[in-house]
This record gives sequence, structure tokens and C-alpha cells, in this order.
Amino acid sequence: MPDLTKGKHILIVDDEAAIRTLLRDCFELDGYVVSEADTGASAMERIGRGDIDLVTLDLKLGGENGLEIAREMRAKCNVPIVMIPGKGDTIDRIVGLEIGADDYIAKPFHVREVLARVRAVLRRYEPSPPTENGAQNTTDVYSFGRWTLDPGKRELKADDGSEQALTTAEFNMLRMFIERPGRTLPRDNIMH
Repeated sequence: MPDLTKGKHILIVDDEAAIRTLLRDCFELDGYVVSEADTGASAMERIGRGDIDLVTLDLKLGGENGLEIAREMRAKCNVPIVMIPGKGDTIDRIVGLEIGADDYIAKPFHVREVLARVRAVLRRYEPSPPTENGAQNTTDVYSFGRWTLDPGKRELKADDGSEQALTTAEFNMLRMFIERPGRTLPRDNIMH
């Protein structure tokens, strides 16, 4: 089965040139296209072009707050975010995941782990692959209230066409509840 993550465009956002170079070399050797940003403003400008498939984000960019930058990215688009901060503080990890990060890897890190986690996040954002006969797998589209959830596109849209950004966890939980209407779900099922 081909790796559908190859050739994806990754934006590395870190104020340390050595970290950016290490990640760039790691990603490019694995077949990714890479761009870099060392400030929140340059990251947001790069995101605005619309061709980024995943962002790695440090939490401390000089005097900038990476959590605020992640929140701003989430408000602008549904790009996957992998936080790679200088420390693995539990509170920062929880807040990062709650505001929209798809994964969190504290420095120092091993490049193989970063690659594995980036691949996993990108796979979760991929649409279903074609079936054996070449037809595209179809996924039900769910409508409720003024909302439409399209699991194949990983989109939640209002009836006016505007898209609501969701974290991976939020999207997965919403889908789980919609696919099981009127059922009580045990905590363990939800956590799984």
C-alpha cells in the first residue's frame, strides 16, 4: 500500500535555527516538502497561502506564545498541528491539545518518533482510499440542526457554508456521538 503522506507540505515553526534544520533534514529525507517560519507572523502569512498540510509548532517563539499562535491557526484553517515545545510541562500539553493540537512531542525528541507521529497525524486527515474496484469509499454525511458533518472530508459546516474548525479529538467525539444517536456510551468506549 503506498504511503499517501509522502510529498505533503510541512511548515516548521520554531525560533531555533538548529531545530528547524534538524526537522527540515528529517522531513525532506522522508519525502516531505518543507517550509520554515521563526515567528508567529511569518507562520500565519505562510498558512494564509493555503498549501500547508501540517504544522510543527514550538510553544515559545521569542516573546510569542505558541498556544495563541495555535489558536489563531485553528481559527483560520483545519491544518494538523504537532506541538514540539522545549519542555513537556503537563499543563502546556493539556492546554495545547485542548486548543487544537493533534499531537505533542517535548524536546529533546528522537527524529524517528517525530516522523512516526507526523505520519500518523497526516494519515488521520487523509480521505478514505479507493476500494479494490477503483471506486471512492463513500462515508455517510450527517446533518443535524443547522450543521453537516462530512467524515470523509473531516469537515463540520454550518448551513450557511461556513466551516467550523475542530480538533482531531473533537471531530472524533462528535462523529462517535452522531453515529450512535440515543445511546448511552460508557466512559471507557469514549476514551478508547
